Amino acid sequence: MKNSVALWICIGCLVTGLTGCTNDLQKGVCGVGESGTICDGSRLVVCASGMEVSSTKCDNGCANNMCIGDTQPNLTCPTPGELKCENSAILQCSNGFWNKTADCPNGCDGVLPQCKAAPQTCTNPANHCSADNTKVVKCDSGQETEVSKCECGCDPNVNACKQCPQCNYQGTQCDPAGTGSVLKCEGGISKFVKTCTNGCNEAGTDCAEEQETCTDTENHCNADNTKVVKCQDGNEVEVSKCECGCDSKTNICKLCQACDYEGQKCDPTGTGSVLECKNGTESTVKTCPSGCNDAGTDCAEVKETCTDTKDHCNADNTKVVKCENGTETVVSDCQCGCDPAVNVCKFCPECDYKKTKCDSTFSNVLECRDGKEKTVKTCTDEQICSDGKCIAIEAPEICDTKGRKCLGRTVINCSAANAQPDIIEDCIETCTNGKCDDVACPEKPQPACFDAKTILECDNGTHKMKKTSCGEGESCVSGECFKSDQQSSCAFETQCSADGSAIKSCKEGKVTYENCPVKKYCDASSGSPKCVSAMISEDLGLCDEEHFVSACDGEKTAYTCESGSLKVTNCNKNQTCISGICRTTTNKKIGDTCTKDNFDDTCIDNTPVTCDSKSKHIVVIENEKNCTEENAVCGSVESGGVQLFSCYEPCQEKGAILARCIPDGDKNYQTKLECVDLGNGKLGLDHINANYDQCDKECKEGKCVDYTEGIENVGKECEADKFKAYCKDSSRGVTCEENDEEKTVITVELCDTNELCAAYKKFEGSDDAYDTAGCLKQCKSGDPDRYECAGNVIFASTQFTCKKIADSYLYVPVDNKFCEQCGDDGKCK
Repeated sequence: MKNSVALWICIGCLVTGLTGCTNDLQKGVCGVGESGTICDGSRLVVCASGMEVSSTKCDNGCANNMCIGDTQPNLTCPTPGELKCENSAILQCSNGFWNKTADCPNGCDGVLPQCKAAPQTCTNPANHCSADNTKVVKCDSGQETEVSKCECGCDPNVNACKQCPQCNYQGTQCDPAGTGSVLKCEGGISKFVKTCTNGCNEAGTDCAEEQETCTDTENHCNADNTKVVKCQDGNEVEVSKCECGCDSKTNICKLCQACDYEGQKCDPTGTGSVLECKNGTESTVKTCPSGCNDAGTDCAEVKETCTDTKDHCNADNTKVVKCENGTETVVSDCQCGCDPAVNVCKFCPECDYKKTKCDSTFSNVLECRDGKEKTVKTCTDEQICSDGKCIAIEAPEICDTKGRKCLGRTVINCSAANAQPDIIEDCIETCTNGKCDDVACPEKPQPACFDAKTILECDNGTHKMKKTSCGEGESCVSGECFKSDQQSSCAFETQCSADGSAIKSCKEGKVTYENCPVKKYCDASSGSPKCVSAMISEDLGLCDEEHFVSACDGEKTAYTCESGSLKVTNCNKNQTCISGICRTTTNKKIGDTCTKDNFDDTCIDNTPVTCDSKSKHIVVIENEKNCTEENAVCGSVESGGVQLFSCYEPCQEKGAILARCIPDGDKNYQTKLECVDLGNGKLGLDHINANYDQCDKECKEGKCVDYTEGIENVGKECEADKFKAYCKDSSRGVTCEENDEEKTVITVELCDTNELCAAYKKFEGSDDAYDTAGCLKQCKSGDPDRYECAGNVIFASTQFTCKKIADSYLYVPVDNKFCEQCGDDGKCK
């Protein structure tokens, strides 16, 4: 409500008979003799003795004798002109009403009262680039102020405007660097015009039109019922903030409830809001996106899902994104993919074809529009692109007709329409009309692994790439076939592997390979072979095409060097990275028909499977299951010339040895595991010779613990009444006790995880009290007494009370009673 002071003066004139009132009095909507405030449609009318003395237009209408959005009047305010803070606003007492005079976006200071100043958001007083690199700014009184606007962007390295580049184009164009800015050529200089929040238009000359996000122009509650909003120019704008929530039935702010508690609490109705009781009135302090905390007094911490605040490509390279408040937000959608080397959208290549086609990953449908190739559809994880359309990787859509056809890079054969296809061949690169396309040898051909059993090399006669299978018991590693248990009398010096992806050595007559990391290759030009970087510039994504070895980072990421630039390809669900290429994997499923002749043990959907010779169906290997359930990976290790498929715990460093403890009931074992190659780029932990060594008592960090270490007199005979019991450390108590041979000897008691060793007086206050040391269970101050039946003696009950010993609270035995029978509660019956 507005002009409250003037309203009070005018009513004062009327009541006291003072001159100077200029308002024309009229009855209007006021009842006979009525005084106070009345809601009349969109007006708030003030009545005095049945006459209308003033009115205020309410922008959002009125209800309950107040303008919607104003604070509910308090009819008991006693002092005209008095000010106070409430719900982030300043209220003034006028004619018995508390009326809002000002909103305080940064909170209200209840002492003065007055609105609080905006909080300081910066501290750097020196010139620096703004967050979007469009201005030079500095911090002034806690707020960033513009020093100069940069027509061609701000250089964060020197914190100054960049020099505008030369240009010769006409009109405006989108920044070819993919920044989403519109540039204009003036006087031979390319200048910044504006930044496009929704990217550039298809013509590449201006910003794309902003998509309308709403249509409802009437007042309504927003999604989390904290405001009254309406749609204006396609965007929701705030009409009024609701301190106590918005009523979605009436689309107006709810009246704040009376309250009598102290401080803050979570809304018991489960809205996820934090409420506060102040001056007897309950208001909403904030809404919790992740719900309330366990204590029910504040919001639970929002778990951040990302940290990179710079523009970067998302996981599937379809968008430029950045991290805001721990969550990735889209900067721009990329029609032709995002280039992870420079983290901007790729330029769409020129094209001249008419029909749609599949991209090289067989996961996107491409179309030629106005001479530019664009992605028009992305296939789901259950689909693959074939003949320019997304189809399901299951019958019957694949086998719509009988005969041979292509499924991505794979040649399949359909015995009949709607039949389950047979896998014929996995092509080197592409497949057309049911046949693998020929692939020309590169300028400098070198052998590489096509898969775990096949080498890919150049046929010198045809100058086309061919596949050569490794022999029995051999597998392909670093472009060469070799036996993993090879013991031949090798005597060569350390050298680079055939494809340059690893360092090849001869150790104790056995050939070994040390793989170079991704983006590195083996170089022997300076003497002994070593892995060196194949990147000319990591920041710009430039690579040495002659030496770069196409490689995989795990199963789903392929790295290649094309035209001197690093290309990163993320394989889709139905592909596996093999030697730097995403290849379509088999679409065989558990339960499909098979024969032992054409099906080897393998992994399907991260499950070890085999072909059952009786049923002739693919079944799960006995005693195995889906490895994902155990956070494991499916793979195989060689044992006696046989590949054993199973679930293995994943690991990172091939050849690393890991010591580990394995509990088994009351026993503990120590064992050693090695990080081994499981095939297809997977690494997993395998037991070394299935070793398990039983520990006497405890196992820690993969080794049996000698719990008697440091206690030289352990096992020697002693006299219980003369031996001073003591704690060797917090988990070991040394006492004099009778052993199984009925000899009284020095023994060591090893404490359980919830126990501590302590020296104390046992049965304090009784005739049986004596000094001792041993393992006591931990407790908290104030915990009730507990009782135990002593050992295996069923006619004794021991009472324990919680006492502080040194810096810990422990259950100390204070009484020992003998009885005819000890119950389940530890007390005598």
